[in-house]
Amino acid sequence: MYDSDFSTDAAETGPLYRNLWYYLVFPVDAWQQGPRDDWFEAQKADEIWPMMIFLLPGIVLLAAFSLQLGFFSSLFFYGFEAGLLAVVCKFYAALERAEHIIELFFNFWAALVLHAFCFMLLFGFFSILL
Repeated sequence: MYDSDFSTDAAETGPLYRNLWYYLVFPVDAWQQGPRDDWFEAQKADEIWPMMIFLLPGIVLLAAFSLQLGFFSSLFFYGFEAGLLAVVCKFYAALERAEHIIELFFNFWAALVLHAFCFMLLFGFFSILL
């Protein structure tokens, strides 16, 4: 049931191969070492990733255009939002282990900061061109 890893190359379909789109939602997984819970990894890729790939940039853009937060307050806000999303994913994906929720929290927090940085570069580039 959970056999997809969202890879783009058929030759590299191992469990350690993920493409760039996967790491936009789960950036902390790029440095993860040690044993991995295959059930949780498959659940992240099949159930959580498709929802969060659209939700996380929306949160960043909505916060940027409406709240006018500074650097440190945006880190706190993204941490708060990441905590809320991790708790929601606990019930959405029926997660029982606290380590999975904590891993999702750090992944979402890093992803929100990464999205904010990417949008800052993108809009800065557009402001120079236009």
